Amino acid sequence: MAQSMYEIIEIGKIEVNHNGEDKEFDIPEWLKAAAGKLENEEELLNWAKEYEIIHALIHAGIADTIIGLRAAIRPAGKKDKDGNMVVTSLIIDAEKAQIRADEFVIKPKTRPGTGGKTPEQRQAEALKLLAGLTPAQIAEVLLKAQR
Repeated sequence: MAQSMYEIIEIGKIEVNHNGEDKEFDIPEWLKAAAGKLENEEELLNWAKEYEIIHALIHAGIADTIIGLRAAIRPAGKKDKDGNMVVTSLIIDAEKAQIRADEFVIKPKTRPGTGGKTPEQRQAEALKLLAGLTPAQIAEVLLKAQR
């Protein structure tokens, strides 16, 4: 049931467990309009301007960033069988946690299955692969891709 933001926006639907049952709901039209724009900063900014949501998106992004920062510096733990908290993180002292905080950076979320590469990087890799193929091999690859 886990869907990436890319998938949700592209299909225009979100799957949610509602009253114990998995259900699919339509996302708002303004959010559907972001389809195809998530990997291009300029297109995404123009979409946010068009819907007058830049301020709200920045606020939401800052809130998510703070959650991520807390997770990066908080010692992870779990309760043992007696209910006592047991620290399981390697970052248990404040100095190491501060270093993690100082080094914390945010990046755009990447499309799942892309290895974190931008569309341009994926296209460049594809072109490099194609450069070593004969025209017949390229035609064969394109035919297989259409199936």
